[in-house]
Amino acid sequence: MLVTRSVLASIALLIGISSSLARLEAADATANALEGVRWVGPAVTLEALRGKTVVLMDYATWCPKCNKWSGDVCKQLKEFITDKPVVVLAINNDETPANVRPYLEARNFFAPNIIHGYDANVAKRNGLPDLWGYMLLDPTGKIVEKGNVGAFYPDNSNALIKKLQAQTNLGEFAVIDAKMSDEVKTAFWPMELGQAPSAELRKFRGEEKEQVDAALATYGEKQLDKIHKLAGGDVESQFAAYARATALSLQFKGTESAKLAKKAAQTLETNTKFKRELLAKNAYERCERTPATTSRASALKSLIKRFDGTLYADKAKEALESAGGAAKTGKT
Repeated sequence: MLVTRSVLASIALLIGISSSLARLEAADATANALEGVRWVGPAVTLEALRGKTVVLMDYATWCPKCNKWSGDVCKQLKEFITDKPVVVLAINNDETPANVRPYLEARNFFAPNIIHGYDANVAKRNGLPDLWGYMLLDPTGKIVEKGNVGAFYPDNSNALIKKLQAQTNLGEFAVIDAKMSDEVKTAFWPMELGQAPSAELRKFRGEEKEQVDAALATYGEKQLDKIHKLAGGDVESQFAAYARATALSLQFKGTESAKLAKKAAQTLETNTKFKRELLAKNAYERCERTPATTSRASALKSLIKRFDGTLYADKAKEALESAGGAAKTGKT
């Protein structure tokens, strides 16, 4: 399979769909954990990182006591997460981030799965210690523990490393494989982070290109498995399956994966109940694009009458009730 721009664009669409589905499943205590972070590079979300272990870590550059052991912490943490499905979100909370770059360079704290950002309020918002606090999330997105990274120094017992070592399940990779070269692994990390595929994937030749193509094919197979599982669920899951199938059929156009994905989408389309749900969804989205006037209310009422009993008819009822409440209180 050739790694073309269109393939990468389609994968990016599929990743976006996956992230959207994750957001539907992620209404929990971490929903606003990264709300104020200014990222170095593309933004990441906890939802997109589901399936991997995540360490949200705040740190400051100015603390003399912390800096006696922070170099060791950075070294040990970087070594531990190498080639593992673990992502470190290193968030600086200095008053200004002017000293951060030289501080990190001195500790060589850079890797594809170490993501840097700045947010002076990250510790307060997440209930962490101001100086080198951490929040550990398991692959399901559940908070395992909050604590202090260097709580037991200087006796050479990195609290965070010990906690990570105790985890029986660190998660799994979506595309990265142990047999890949380090360069291919690095090029695949954006996909592991829920971001658009790196253009670097197009540069590989020979054995490394074979690794890329094989990984993308396996990725397609995994997506097909998810599509079939989602298709057997409730209406929202079926919508997710339909979106994934449509994206996958474009992503690997001309391959067996694409044919199977297209067939899965067509199967849903021929299901009378789902087809009605899909029509209701499309009608609801048209209503949302209608200006907030009596025209929208009329369109919502028409939708309810035509598609009563569907998911989006229920959403239309909620929208009307909400609009009615806003009108009574004078809100728009």
